[in-house]
Amino acid sequence: MKTEYLKERWFTFERFYFKSGYIDRWMGDLSDDPNRPVPSNINFNASASYIRLSGTSIWVNTRELPNKIKINELLRFADEYDARDVWHVFIDQLFVDIKRVV
Repeated sequence: MKTEYLKERWFTFERFYFKSGYIDRWMGDLSDDPNRPVPSNINFNASASYIRLSGTSIWVNTRELPNKIKINELLRFADEYDARDVWHVFIDQLFVDIKRVV
């Protein structure tokens, strides 16, 4: 599986390539959010991890995902499946199931 580090606005993130497409992961301080135009002025000294699909979706905080999905769980499918399919099964589908329960 191919990976690379890229810079966007004020932060650097890692890109994980799948059979087709990719999933990005940003890791940083809990006070920061890659969806914001600028970094936070404070630092909590605690880590946060965000992921997004193929650079087109918003960054999703992995702490907000059901069952605390980790990027490693998604990456084991990188060589065999498209990023969009993996995202749909592990991310989109979980959000749909939560909405049904609520």
